[in-house]
Amino acid sequence: MCWLSVLCLSSCHNSLRTEDLPATDWLGANVAANQERFNSDVVVQAVAQLQQQAEKILRKPVLTVVSKKQLPASGNAHDYFSVGPYWWPNPETVNGLPWVRRDGQVNPAFRRNDSDNMRMGQMVTRIHTLMLANYYKPDRRKIAKAAELLRVWFIAPETRMTPHMDFAQSIPGRTTGRGIGIIDARVLVYLLDVMPQLQTSLTSEEFSTFKTWLKDFYHWLQTSNNGIKERMMHNNHGNFYDLISASIAFYLKDQAGLQQIFTRSLQRVEQQILVDGSQPHELIRTRPFHYSAFNLHALFGIARFAELSGVDLWQRKNPDAPLLRAYTLLLNSYTDNQRWKGSEEANIPFHALVPLALQVKRVYQRDDFFLKIKTLPAVERQRTQSLLGRCALIFDVTAITTVSEIESFCNY
Repeated sequence: MCWLSVLCLSSCHNSLRTEDLPATDWLGANVAANQERFNSDVVVQAVAQLQQQAEKILRKPVLTVVSKKQLPASGNAHDYFSVGPYWWPNPETVNGLPWVRRDGQVNPAFRRNDSDNMRMGQMVTRIHTLMLANYYKPDRRKIAKAAELLRVWFIAPETRMTPHMDFAQSIPGRTTGRGIGIIDARVLVYLLDVMPQLQTSLTSEEFSTFKTWLKDFYHWLQTSNNGIKERMMHNNHGNFYDLISASIAFYLKDQAGLQQIFTRSLQRVEQQILVDGSQPHELIRTRPFHYSAFNLHALFGIARFAELSGVDLWQRKNPDAPLLRAYTLLLNSYTDNQRWKGSEEANIPFHALVPLALQVKRVYQRDDFFLKIKTLPAVERQRTQSLLGRCALIFDVTAITTVSEIESFCNY
C-alpha cells in the first residue's frame, strides 16, 4: 500500500461518523443542470423514455423468488438459485454431467426468465426506474408499485427470499452453490440507493422486517463459507463483494464495517492495478476490456461510498491515482488491438466507460472522454450519447453523484 493511501485513510479515520452520514444522494441532478451540460434533446428524450418504461412496469406482474420451476438443492423455493453463467452441459456424457466451463460464453439458463438472477435483477431495475421516473413526474402509482415489488421479494412470508445465497451460481454435477455467485447480489446496491425515499411508503412493521432481512443477509455475507471465499477473491468478485457489503453497511450505519471495507479496498487497488494502469486479473479473461471496466465499476462504487463517509479512496491529490490511471488506460487504448490481443469481444465496448467517465469528470475534473466521443464510429457514438442521456438523469457531474449508477442502469 502506498504512503499516500495510508495517509489518506488514517487522516480520515476519526472523521468517519456514521451518525452524520448523509442518505445516499440517489439523484442529485436536476433537469436544468443536466440540460445545461448535455444536449437538451438527448435529455428530453431520455426523460420521455424513462416515463414510458415506468408506465410499462406499472402493468407488469410482481416478481417473486418462489415462482421458479427448478429448485435448489435445499428443495426450498424461497432460497435464491442460479447456475454459473459460463457453465454448460457436458457434450461428452449422456446426462450432460458434470457441466463444463466456457469462459465468456453465457449459458441462456443463467439469463432465462425462470432464473432467480433475472428475476431479482428485473425486480430491482423496476423499482429503481419507478422511483427515478417519479422524481421527474410524481405519481403515487409508481411509488405504490415499487413498494409492492419490495414487499413481495423481501417481506411477505409467502413469497420472500431467504436472506442468503447458498445456492447461487451452482454447477450441475459439481457444486450446489458457490461464493462466486454472490456477485449476483450487486443489484442490491441500486435498491438501497432508493430506499431512503421508498421506505416512507412502508408501514413501521414492514420496514422493520426489511431491515431484519438486510441485517441477516449482511451477517451471512460476513460469516458463511461462501461469503468468506468471495471476500478472499483477488479480482472483480472480491471488489463486488466489498461494494455489496459497503452499500449495506452504509445503509445500516455500520461504522466499523465500513472502515474494514475501505481499508481492504485500498489494499486491493494497490495490488490489482499495475503502474501502467492494467489489471492483470481481468486481462486473463476472454473479454479483457469488459472485465477491466467491470472491475472499475466496483472500485469506483466503493470509492464513492468512502467519499460519502469522509474517506478519500479516489486519492484526489495524487496525480497518479491508481483508479484514474486504470481508467485512463482503458480510455486511451480501446482501439489498441495489440493490448487486447486474444480478446473474444467482437467490438470493444467503449460505451462501458460512460458511468466511469462521469465520475472521473466530477472527481478529477477530466474531460478526455467527452472529446473522444466525436471520433467514434457512428453506431458506437450514437449508443454512447444515448447512454449519456440516460445517465444524465441520475448523475450531477458538477456536484454530488449517486452511488448506484455504476453499471446496469446505464444498460451496460
